[in-house]
Amino acid sequence: GKYSFTSDIKKLYNNLWLNSDSIPYSLFLYHPSLDISVPPKVFYMRTAWYGVVVTAAQAAVAIRRVAKDHLDTHPMGAKTLLEQTYVDDLSSPSATIGDREETISQAVEILSKAGLSTKYIIRSHEPPPEEASADGYSVFTLGYRWDCEKDILSLGMDELNFHKKVRGAKKENPFSVDGEDDVTRLVNTVPFFTKVMCVSKSAEIWDPLGIVEPVKACFKRLLSNLNSIDWKDRIPDDQTDLWTHYLKMFPALKALQFPRSAIPFDALVPEEARLILCSDAAVDCGGAVCYISYRLTSGQWSSNLLTARSRL
Repeated sequence: GKYSFTSDIKKLYNNLWLNSDSIPYSLFLYHPSLDISVPPKVFYMRTAWYGVVVTAAQAAVAIRRVAKDHLDTHPMGAKTLLEQTYVDDLSSPSATIGDREETISQAVEILSKAGLSTKYIIRSHEPPPEEASADGYSVFTLGYRWDCEKDILSLGMDELNFHKKVRGAKKENPFSVDGEDDVTRLVNTVPFFTKVMCVSKSAEIWDPLGIVEPVKACFKRLLSNLNSIDWKDRIPDDQTDLWTHYLKMFPALKALQFPRSAIPFDALVPEEARLILCSDAAVDCGGAVCYISYRLTSGQWSSNLLTARSRL
């Protein structure tokens, strides 16, 4: 859609009250002294637990149930909660600003019927709320960095870094890694590459839309060459040169930007589009790409990448 909003349901898990027959399965034993000779007290959680496997599914069921109850009276908000929500994250496109605002109003009202509320509302073409952004202009949504006012997405990648995470954070590099020469300098500080390091770097390219799928396909092919070695084994020297070559793409990938909406603002009929599908395969890899195209007011056709996938 031309316009979009995203939001987060406030304290969703804390507002999911367990049925009484679930209480026996939510007990835990504790005593402040942590002395094993002291009989512990029995506690239980009255609301959904963080970290429990089924909690996310329980949350999804609760949201869908309250949405279905208001499908007739609040159709736009219910559609968002039923089809465009992931656990406590809402993200919904709209054709017009009026539709977007009506969708927000209906979704917020439906949630209020279940005692729920949103933390904030982030709208495309507007600066993000102060509490939602660390830098004042962008937020993270579904793994991508979103410049809300410009309505531009980029990959949510950090600077290339070979340090291990300690308590969820990595030690900073000794210098900024902003270009290919910086990557070469950083690689020279690493004694050798292991398979686990290569897999880790590949996994950092989180791109569910498939915007950089050709690059991901290259990394998949490189990883297939390491199937015969163990995780902490040193990779062959010829493979090290290849990995260095492709890791030099990281600064460019981090800087890559693309529009969130595939619908151009000068589309003649935004509701009508054509899909262009292309696929090809070789011995060791195959891929498919889908473009969406709109007739513009100038008479030309636009061409925006919709998604791409590859498979070895």
